[in-house]
Parts: sequence; C-alpha cells; structure tokens
Amino acid sequence: MEELIAEMMLRGFSPRTIKSYTYHIHDFLEYCDQYDKTRKREYLLYLISQGKDSNTVRLAAAAIDFYIKKVKKEQPEIVELPKRKKRLPDVLAKEQIKAMINALINIKHQLIIEVLYSSGLRLSELINIRVEDIDFENSIIRVRQGKGSKDS
Repeated sequence: MEELIAEMMLRGFSPRTIKSYTYHIHDFLEYCDQYDKTRKREYLLYLISQGKDSNTVRLAAAAIDFYIKKVKKEQPEIVELPKRKKRLPDVLAKEQIKAMINALINIKHQLIIEVLYSSGLRLSELINIRVEDIDFENSIIRVRQGKGSKDS
C-alpha cells in the first residue's frame, strides 16, 4: 500500500482520491484473498450485487486499474461498466433562499450563503478567496486552486 500511496502522491492526487482509491484497492485485494487481476470483473459484479451505486462501481474500477497499471505494471482486463447516473440538482425557490438568509443573525454567515448561492462556488473555493480576488466593477471573482487544483 505504501508504494500505491507514493505513486498517487507523485501524480498529485488529492487526499480524498488517495483515500478512496486505497479503500477500493484494499477491498478488492481482500475479496481476492491474494492479488489476482483476472478477478476484477467478478469483484465489480459483487459490488453491483451488494447494491452499490454505479458511480461507486466506476470509482472502484478506476482504482483497481490504477493499481494494476502503475503498481503491478500489468495490463488490466477491459470490463464494461455501468452507465453514470445523471441527476438534476435540487433547486430551492427564491423565497426559500431569502428565508434562509434572513433567518441568519450573523451578517458574515448571510454573505457566505449569498455568495455561494449566487456564484455556484464550492465552500472550499469560497474559503480561499481574498479581497484582491474580487473585481467589484465587473462582478468577477477569481477562484484560486479550485477543484482539481485549477485556477479560474
């Protein structure tokens, strides 16, 4: 596992991705009892039979493929994966948003909710905003190191 984690760190994987991949690879190896790349398909079918979400199965497959390619230096078998689920986000009515903002006593909390809702920023992106990142004249916010460590 140390070699796996080192390989992911070298590639700049986020701590959350490292945690997810490590979990799925450990679970796969435990399922196989000992490493056997030919059991990937069987393991993914096992996850599906356990009622795991299709996105979880896809993540497990990506983790196993990474392990087989980068750590074991072998070619993984190609397995058809379940389609990604596409869900529409839950949207609150304007009145609900206004009520939520007005229910807050702290003006800083009100501002946080207003900026998050109106901009579509992630909380982690909002936390990293500095005054110089805000262009009030053009209504633009510069996002530093957003998802995937990208600036925008």
